[in-house]
Parts: sequence; C-alpha cells; structure tokens
Amino acid sequence: MYSNRRPGYEMPDNTIYEYFEHNFYAHFAMTKGNDWIYEKEYRYLIRLTEADAAIVNANSTDWATSQTKDVLITPLGGLTYQVEASTPSKRDLLPWFLALAQGRKEILDVKFFKRLTHNALTGVYFGCRVTDDEIAQVKAKIDNSHNLGSSITLYRSIENQDRFEINFERLK
Repeated sequence: MYSNRRPGYEMPDNTIYEYFEHNFYAHFAMTKGNDWIYEKEYRYLIRLTEADAAIVNANSTDWATSQTKDVLITPLGGLTYQVEASTPSKRDLLPWFLALAQGRKEILDVKFFKRLTHNALTGVYFGCRVTDDEIAQVKAKIDNSHNLGSSITLYRSIENQDRFEINFERLK
C-alpha cells in the first residue's frame, strides 16, 4: 500500500483494536511513501509460528545442550546455531523455545527464516553501488544451488541521469 502519510496517521478501524494481530502490523510494515511506487515491491508478513528455522547467536556453547526431541540445534561455527523444529507439526514451538532462551539470557539475537519453495524466487535486483564481483558471487551461488530454480533473472539498478528514478538493466 502506498500513501503520502506515514503509517499511524488515520489508521483503519480494523487495525486500531488489534495490537497483537496481523492487521496492526501489516499497516506499519506494508505502507510505503508514494515516491517509492516505482519499485513495484512485494512484501510478505508471516507469523513466527510459520518460520521453518532460526539462526541465533548464543552467549556460550552450553546453550546448545538445551536441545529437545522437538527442537533441533545445529552448530554453525563459533557461538552461532541453526535452530529448527524436528517436524513441521512442531514448528509452532520454535518461537516459544527461543523466547524462553532469550528470557534466560542464553541467546543474544534471533533471525527467523522461512524456506522458499522451488522456483519461488524469480528475480534479484542489485543496488546501484554493487560491484561486478559481488554480482558474480551471487550468480555463482544461484547457479550452484540445488534449492533455487533455474528461472531467476538478475537486474542491476541504474540511476537515471535526467530524473529522480532508478532504471533496471537485465543481466541474465
């Protein structure tokens, strides 16, 4: 949704009384200024209980011993761990398990992730200042990935010299 007013002003009635509900958060996360409409951006919100995995930074290696039969913890190096539910039916336990660990100060931060289905990603847009080497690295990762589809198109952002716009050049 695009608007000339910042989120919070003139909130729709269906968001005002839903402090912990989807419509409240969607109002703030989905509203962008009219000046950004050229981006044609898609935004998605998922509930934490829909996340498939999380990457956490812990305070110590002792935290990894709190693994249960429902929540699996995999070391990624140092004090960084991947945390995921043992089965899709246990996925709703993941945010609660991590919230308890944060409350006990066992972990410092959490990033939740949703696995994409094959061919869900159709394009990658690079900013104006991304180097050719960085683009080549991303292209190589895409080409070598078994999880991504083969129909991903790469675009480079190019500043328009005459107008306050960004144009996109197709790279692949």
